[in-house]
Amino acid sequence: MIGIGLGPEKVANMTECQHRPVRVDLLKKTAKRGAPKLGVTANTAAHTNELIAGVVLAAEDVAVPVDMVWRDDHRDAETAQRAAQSFVQERVVAVVGHLSASAALPASKIYAGAGVPFLAPGTTHPAITELGSDCVFRVCGRDDEEAQLIADLIERLPQRKLIGIIEQDIPYGRKLADLVRAALAVFTLWAMSRFAAAIMG
Repeated sequence: MIGIGLGPEKVANMTECQHRPVRVDLLKKTAKRGAPKLGVTANTAAHTNELIAGVVLAAEDVAVPVDMVWRDDHRDAETAQRAAQSFVQERVVAVVGHLSASAALPASKIYAGAGVPFLAPGTTHPAITELGSDCVFRVCGRDDEEAQLIADLIERLPQRKLIGIIEQDIPYGRKLADLVRAALAVFTLWAMSRFAAAIMG
């Protein structure tokens, strides 16, 4: 049996990151009061410190003064929508973050409606860039691409008889699991057609 766990982070990584405080103070130290505002948002779970460090380094690298505004989206749809509305009201020039699809999908509609550029550095859900908006951008891969790679790997494994997929009950986990199942189904149909063709000569 092959078991596949589909979720946002490995358990060990999540445990480690939960014990590290989120360094929102770095945003405050870098912020230039009176400069154009940049919205930065995520949650207090894994990868947020990496996001904050990346934003700070980018601001320093381009040497453009920016006032960074932080909002915790709690990986929750309603909280993310409130954060997005708050950014719009504060007239931020752009927003970076929403690492979870649970937060990014509802928030992106608000940014699209207000014409606020939204850079999604960690959201792999395909729908995030299928809204028909010119101001929502993704800088990482998509779930369908990841699912195809997983299916390709499974097909190359020896003695695969039974495959178990364990998914996390969040939009990311559910979507990725569905896409992996669909990719595996395509492989199954292809293998059956090859087998039938071989039998029929």
